[in-house]
Parts: sequence; structure tokens; C-alpha cells
Amino acid sequence: MLKIFNEGKSLEDFDRLVDQELNEFYGPESANVLLPIFEPEVSMNKYLIMGFKENMHLLLGIRKMFISGVDFNDYKTYNTIFNRIKKRYISAKATKYMNLELFSEKGKQQFKGLIEHVGLYKNLHNLNCKLLAEFLGIIGLKIYNFLYSEEDLYYRLEFVPTELFFTQNLEIEKRIELMRHNVEYIINYYRVLDDATNHLWIKMADDNEVIINFKNEICFQIWKKETFKY
Repeated sequence: MLKIFNEGKSLEDFDRLVDQELNEFYGPESANVLLPIFEPEVSMNKYLIMGFKENMHLLLGIRKMFISGVDFNDYKTYNTIFNRIKKRYISAKATKYMNLELFSEKGKQQFKGLIEHVGLYKNLHNLNCKLLAEFLGIIGLKIYNFLYSEEDLYYRLEFVPTELFFTQNLEIEKRIELMRHNVEYIINYYRVLDDATNHLWIKMADDNEVIINFKNEICFQIWKKETFKY
């Protein structure tokens, strides 16, 4: 620190140096893109879930970075890594606002928490929130309540720790199960029925066991005309 300041650098420069680890971690998985152009490209994955096992190196890297930077006996230190991630998202203009709140009864290790997340782009925001749900799952936190406002691009995720949060064991299959729970909880597949038709079709096309049938030719022609009129 003294060397940095003697060179005439500021606290902002020191802050950027401290987060070099985070930048190096995200670097290989990031790309420089124009977000308004990238936004439509991610619209189709609204109800899709990434392959957890295929991306396990990234997810376990996130977990390793988290557990190396917190004190499990003091839940307030969890804000440290969260603020570092939040700063990166905001500086990259990938999100507008993020907030973490943690609650615990005095003398107890068990706690509850919530994350508020306000986005800038609807589709990118949906993607970021799914990634956030996966991050919570890989470190052992379970989402039990969820609030979403599409108009305000506001997500509120409420979570509690599971036994996976406090163990050093990997327990890969259990963590995958928890990540899937978290992502499916916020996706809410019931919404797909009222959403754009293409979201329903992409889910059906992914399942080889699905068959679509019509009562007669007239019914099919009416459906085709209404579905593809745009």
C-alpha cells in the first residue's frame, strides 16, 4: 500500500489492484460486447438451465473464491466478496443496483439473507439472476422466497444456508441438486404459458418425448396462422 501511495496513486487505483484476482477469474469467461446488441441474443434462454456439470470448473472456482475470502464464524464478512462482485457488475454496466442483507439471532450461527437486484436490460437481467441463483447454490445457500417485477426489472431472492454451506466437502451431486432447485424456483415455468410462443417451442423442441397433435386440419391451420402471423 505504501509503495502504491508513494508512486502517487490514489485509493481508487489501490481498489482496482485489490480486485485484480476477481478480474483474472472472470477474464477467460468474459467478452467485450455491446450490451444493447447482446441483449436480444440471450432472450431465448429465459426458461433454459445451463449444464451444471459442463460448467463445474467455473462454479467451483466461484465457490473457492468465496470460501477463501470469508470468515464462517462471522457472517458479516460475507459482504466482502459480495461487494467485490457487485462492483464488477456495476462497473461493466451489466446491472443497476445490487444489495445484500443478512439477519441472524444473537449467538446463533444460522442466518437468513436476501439479495435485491435491479437490472438495466430485461433479458440480460434474467440471465444474471439465474447465474446468481447458481452461485448461491454452489456455496450451499437455498432460495426459499422470490419476488420479481418485470416492469421495474427488480429481483428479490431470499435464502437460508443448508448443511452444504458449512462443510468443506464438495458433495457435487448435492450442490447440483441445490443449484437446480434455486434456478427452477426463480424461472417459474408456469409463466412460459403466458409468454412469447417461441419460449414454449424451445422447451418442447428440447424433449424428444413430446408430440403435438391437433383435432383436425382446420384447427391446425388456424393455430399456424395465429402463431406465425408476426
